[in-house]
Amino acid sequence: MKMRLPFLKRHSRTASKGTSVALVPSPSKQAPSPLDIPEILEMIFSFVDDHTRFKTVVLVCRQWCFLNWRFVCKEVVWDGRWKSDNLTTTLAKIPGAQHIRWHSEVGHDQESQWDRLMKVLKANHEHYVKRQQQPQGETSTKRLSTDGLRDDGSWFMKRRPLFDGPLQKLDICGAHFVDGQIHDFLPFAHWLTSLSFRLGQSCEFNMSSLFKACPGLEELRAETDEGAFYLPGQWIPLEASKPLALRSLLLRNAHFSQSSLEDLLVVTPRLKELRLINLARGNGCYPEEGQVTSKYHWNSLFQHIRALPLRLRSVHFSVRDEIMTQADLRSMLFDVCPRSTEWTLWASDLKPMIVQSLNELPNQITSFDLYWHDRSGCLSGDALHHFLCNSPQLLHLRTYNVGFDFKRMDVYNRAGLRYSDISEDRATIATTTLATQPSGTAGSRNVAAGVRPQVWKCRNLRTLYIELHGHGDDMIKDPVHSRIVFGYIAAVCPQLRDLHIKVPWTCRSNNEVYHPAICLRLEGGLCHLVKLQHLTRLRFQDWTFGTSRYDLNWMVSSGQSLRYRRKRQEVMAQWEPWLKEETEQERDTMQVESGLYRDDCELQNELRDVGLLRAVKAMVEEIDRDGDGDGFRCWPEMQGVSLSGKFEQRPQDELNCLFPSKRLSIF
Repeated sequence: MKMRLPFLKRHSRTASKGTSVALVPSPSKQAPSPLDIPEILEMIFSFVDDHTRFKTVVLVCRQWCFLNWRFVCKEVVWDGRWKSDNLTTTLAKIPGAQHIRWHSEVGHDQESQWDRLMKVLKANHEHYVKRQQQPQGETSTKRLSTDGLRDDGSWFMKRRPLFDGPLQKLDICGAHFVDGQIHDFLPFAHWLTSLSFRLGQSCEFNMSSLFKACPGLEELRAETDEGAFYLPGQWIPLEASKPLALRSLLLRNAHFSQSSLEDLLVVTPRLKELRLINLARGNGCYPEEGQVTSKYHWNSLFQHIRALPLRLRSVHFSVRDEIMTQADLRSMLFDVCPRSTEWTLWASDLKPMIVQSLNELPNQITSFDLYWHDRSGCLSGDALHHFLCNSPQLLHLRTYNVGFDFKRMDVYNRAGLRYSDISEDRATIATTTLATQPSGTAGSRNVAAGVRPQVWKCRNLRTLYIELHGHGDDMIKDPVHSRIVFGYIAAVCPQLRDLHIKVPWTCRSNNEVYHPAICLRLEGGLCHLVKLQHLTRLRFQDWTFGTSRYDLNWMVSSGQSLRYRRKRQEVMAQWEPWLKEETEQERDTMQVESGLYRDDCELQNELRDVGLLRAVKAMVEEIDRDGDGDGFRCWPEMQGVSLSGKFEQRPQDELNCLFPSKRLSIF
């Protein structure tokens, strides 16, 4: 009796020596699956986010790829601090890309890099137009660039790219443009829907040329950290014959004529978001003879908006070195969009009237943005903390250059814990300074009996951008301070998706200037953020502690090797003296702090060990134990991490930038 193998039923094979093999498919007797029906698949995929579609779904099979390719957006990122050799590889990825994020650094040959990008954008635009004019089945073997150089991203096009889309989103960050270079991309931006500028210095840009070149532009952000973003002349193109598609407009440190803005509002009936932040009266030109000044009037703009059929969801207006009256603030917040759930405020506008309004409407505000001057380090005081402690409905909090005292996160007053210096290779200036105190002393730990520290109630917070300051006796520069921050955020905001933590370059404590720092070493407690299972973006800015690869690579699979797990165990074995000192100091305050949050046992359990080194040790051991059995997966929804650059990238790629391999590749 012959054995019939299942896979032989599908094909019959006829072959002999010296002849070719012919495969003849036989009809399948299997019943069709519901997953073979495209309409059912599309309904299922509608519940999947775009990132998962692009990273996972399209890789399953050809059918799933073709059903999802139009919903995904191919993204290309360049950071000017990367090695120049990587630019060629980055430019080669641009054909078919719909989103480009471009960051350049002064002194990193940024003009040459920008010129190479423009060459590739031009070639990509021309060939995309040609491909749209060709039938689907035709191919092209023409070179995308006519100069014949491979180092500018040119390549041979053998077939239509799988993700064949025009450039729709462009983010430009940090660049310094001269002689009108900023307009070079406009001829290749016909299909652009989103444009973002975040520049480091003053710049001049022609808005009329932009709206003429990009008739479908829906989102525009123009910001500069220093000087002014100069937007002269009229903004509406003379050829404009129909309303513009603009839905969101954000201008920060911009200088323009208010009449140009008011004329634009007339032809943008779809506008939902209008944020004019810290407008500059001068255009930032030097010498003084080149200065152009403008006047801004909120009352005039307010009356103009009310006369138009606009349905704004969010509005903000602030002028540099000017303070709005309470009447103007009230009209901006309550009269233009009375039902708005998204507020944007200038930090100095957190007046008693506004604070009272925030307290009266805590469950209405779901998004709150707070701005201040660059590098000025304005402290929000008690107002912001009190708002967070009474706003369970808040979903998004973004603060820009607004300081938040990290001690408000220290619910058990552990910022004063002291540890002796036990390891020279892991020692820091802060540790050496504090080691002069006798071990086992409580330092500045003064707990007032009967005083219950407030904790944020925004347990469903999705977005958190925060700048941490340390004033008074406790400066934010020791690992225990970082443990407090990471532990508090992980316990109080378990639903976070987007987290951005920043510290200022300098801070003041007791009339002394010091450099604050966030510790990303193992003892800093970054591992607490593993509890944020839905985290998609993580970014740190201006941290200064030196780290090693084993301090951070627990977040990727390569860091779960036996070699790195042993290294972390060796480091934690050196913590034994610290753990004993910590236990002695905790014993003195255990009775005073017991009973806090007795009405919320879950929160009490999550906050009990915030700031303690023993909690970090337990978390690292749990990570390494689960990683040993392939059961640990850090941040399964993570899209990008930034520990050193401007843009996020995959955790593995970010670690490779921080700790480049010393071994030479043979390829």
